[in-house]
Amino acid sequence: MHLHLKTIAAILAAIAITGTSLSAQTTLVTNYTGSVTGRNQIGEGQACSFTVGEESATLAGISAFFKISNTSFTASIHRNNAGAIGSTICTSSISGLTTGTIDNLNFSNFSGNTELDANTTYWLVISPDDVSTTTSGWFVADVASTSTFGWEINNGLKFSSYGSWYNLSTSAAAQFSVYTVPEPATYAGLLGMGALGIALIRRKRS
Repeated sequence: MHLHLKTIAAILAAIAITGTSLSAQTTLVTNYTGSVTGRNQIGEGQACSFTVGEESATLAGISAFFKISNTSFTASIHRNNAGAIGSTICTSSISGLTTGTIDNLNFSNFSGNTELDANTTYWLVISPDDVSTTTSGWFVADVASTSTFGWEINNGLKFSSYGSWYNLSTSAAAQFSVYTVPEPATYAGLLGMGALGIALIRRKRS
């Protein structure tokens, strides 16, 4: 029994000690399968939409599954305008990628407004910085995805050509994941447990 209490106390204390660094992103929704059976060449850019759940959140990152033929890409989040791609709210770019590979494009440190409103649909747009190379491809999933948090990745893909957007598919979704910053209440709960752990240890030693 004493060992059990000491173990619990140590775990809770470790949470307190590392609590300020627990900035690990929370995966709110994903339809990543790793399947490479279907992809669409990205051309000037492609888009797929997602819908936020019942609580607002702060965007931390996006991961998109790609055949990579470009060294740099930009991801942008857009408002939904009656099913069309609306104004940009935030962007993130990555560079120095190895071409000829299949991997996730991991976007973070978005600039702009990263606050995502509850029960709201947004468009994720990914574009290569060099549109002359069009063999990069965003792998697709056969079905959309709904998370336990009420978030959704929606069926329906769009592509950009000469500055205009067109429907690419209405029955498939791109493979990607949306990550958000943990809410302050999450940190408060972790730190509270950690403080309890420290108190238990001190009580045991006394």
